[in-house]
Amino acid sequence: MITTIIFDFDGVQVIGLVGVEAYFRGYIDPHFQLSDFEGDELEQVYRGTLSEDAYWQALINKYHWNASVPQIKAIIKKGVQEIPGTRQIIETLKRNGYRLGLLSIHGREWVEHYEQTFNHHRLFDATLYSYEVGLCKPDPQVYEIILERLRARPEESLFIDDNLAYLEGARKIGMATLQFTSAAQLKHDLGDLGVRLHERYYISCAIEYLIDSNDSL
Repeated sequence: MITTIIFDFDGVQVIGLVGVEAYFRGYIDPHFQLSDFEGDELEQVYRGTLSEDAYWQALINKYHWNASVPQIKAIIKKGVQEIPGTRQIIETLKRNGYRLGLLSIHGREWVEHYEQTFNHHRLFDATLYSYEVGLCKPDPQVYEIILERLRARPEESLFIDDNLAYLEGARKIGMATLQFTSAAQLKHDLGDLGVRLHERYYISCAIEYLIDSNDSL
């Protein structure tokens, strides 16, 4: 039986870089691809060994962008949006008594911004970001650490991510997994696994109403 559910952040709760191409126009090479953000420097940010400012400055120097670090950071922040429906699912799971965790690959500065903007961390019983431990998914240790923080066993835990490689890492230590594509799909798949998604509050109210009605007879 699943007692613990662990969520990824990017691609599950928020989607990043939405519309940034339009914002970037006039600042960077029009042939620049979003995949060019990835590389050794980004890996260092995720592991907590390189600051966000140093990362953006490295890209500015490498690609000769006509932009400053503050301008680039402002553009990136504009492109982050919450994925509709996911928060509501998490809130329902929380009300229904599941232990909830967050496991995400992120640098310190991005985490601070996201927590201030979305306040998502308050939904979870435990969180783990890659920069805290210098490890990234799919390293088995990151899954083991978040399970330890949640005091959960892998065979009773479910990991939700949009990245198949990261799901495979969770499966290797005995966790169940679901690939996220949309909130509607997630709700359906959770139901198939027997995860409770009904609202206990409304059921409790209905029971109380029936009891009161019987007492009045």
